[in-house]
Amino acid sequence: MLTEKRWASLKELSDTCGRSLAEMVGDLKGFNIADVQITAWLGQKEKMISFLGPLAAEPVMVRNQLQQLEVNDAALPLAVHLPDINAKFCLLWFL
Repeated sequence: MLTEKRWASLKELSDTCGRSLAEMVGDLKGFNIADVQITAWLGQKEKMISFLGPLAAEPVMVRNQLQQLEVNDAALPLAVHLPDINAKFCLLWFL
């Protein structure tokens, strides 16, 4: 009787861990996709910034560079959602 309860408890824990691991795999795939997209986006922005050249001293050139920087800032997403993989990993570690 006691062994059956223990077995059921361990089976339930194992199932819970299995589901959590499956979720983590999905989150890691999302993280990988986000990494590829952010890397490409940063490469594009690096090329755009390189066209600005050295810092200007003339007011007209400074205004032009500021406008170009504002365009780059507008393209920057306000928040990038990345899965909280660390929290899920820690949860599984202590189970």
